[in-house]
Amino acid sequence: MKYAIVFTLFGCYLLLLAVYLGDWAWLLLWPTANALLLAAAYAGLGPALFGKRHDGRRAWWATVVFLPYLTLTLTVWHLMRRFSKADVRNEVAPGLWVGRRPLSRDLPPNVGLVVDLTAELPVARGVALGREYVCLPTLDDTAPAELALNELMARIAACPGAIYIHCAAGHGRSATVAAVVLFARGLANSAQEAASLMRRSRPGVRFRPAQRRLLERLSAARDRSERGVP
Repeated sequence: MKYAIVFTLFGCYLLLLAVYLGDWAWLLLWPTANALLLAAAYAGLGPALFGKRHDGRRAWWATVVFLPYLTLTLTVWHLMRRFSKADVRNEVAPGLWVGRRPLSRDLPPNVGLVVDLTAELPVARGVALGREYVCLPTLDDTAPAELALNELMARIAACPGAIYIHCAAGHGRSATVAAVVLFARGLANSAQEAASLMRRSRPGVRFRPAQRRLLERLSAARDRSERGVP
């Protein structure tokens, strides 16, 4: 709820500013609406508010509604791409790549499946061309729903080639899903082990509280299953 509170307070601030200044300041009602919708998304309505479809494109109405926020996030992404010293992507295990939102030229040549965890950014042109593409929109600093994650894991397990998992920066949401893949492959048994393994090649990996709770729950369930405990 932390993000819901932060976005609510920010939206209220913008609203008061628009009322106080008047005139052209009424244009602040647009980003005000964005902030309050983001608060609603984090309060429980979820990433569907962003209107991102399973093909990675965004519904036209969502582009119009969220234009101020989308402009900001794309600007930040381009600045990160230009100035960040972190690698675009890293192979954290054989055939398992974790990275930030890629352009088509950023993908390793042997990738057969791209997993997109972003809710706020559209898929870049050419990324889905000639390979399988799966979009599981997830709010920043949160974890995917378990049912959707289970369906995603089935598709990952069926992929014969390399896998590229990404979010915006390639440190949280994407690393969370990659950790579940490491669990499934028997390469890690806990969130801490998965993080340590991935940080050897991608030092920026870190799990937010919701992501860590999901991984700990899945790790405990896997451990009970292996011991035959219901």
